[in-house]
Amino acid sequence: FYCVVSDEDQWPAVARFARRFVRAFSAKDPVVLAIGATGPLTAQTIGSRIESLLNRLDVDPARAPHFEVSDEDGADMWIEAFQDEEIIEATSIADPSPSGLRRLMRKMRA
Repeated sequence: FYCVVSDEDQWPAVARFARRFVRAFSAKDPVVLAIGATGPLTAQTIGSRIESLLNRLDVDPARAPHFEVSDEDGADMWIEAFQDEEIIEATSIADPSPSGLRRLMRKMRA
């Protein structure tokens, strides 16, 4: 899964997805949420927010699903780097509930 955060206005939707992602998966699952920071919110700020989310959900970071957060110069080039991967834009998923995400992953692996 991937999300682009180019400004503060995009963060709430990404945070909602990240919360569902954490509830749906664990470190044992072969999934990643890649977040590209392309604006004033830096990867460090977003990483801190994800750490706070894990704390609020009482999830041990060692048991949480994998997050990749990076500062990027532009969304298009960053997204193109994933072209050989099976990746989905997270905030556009029709059913982003934890159970919906697990169903989607089962479909993708089948």
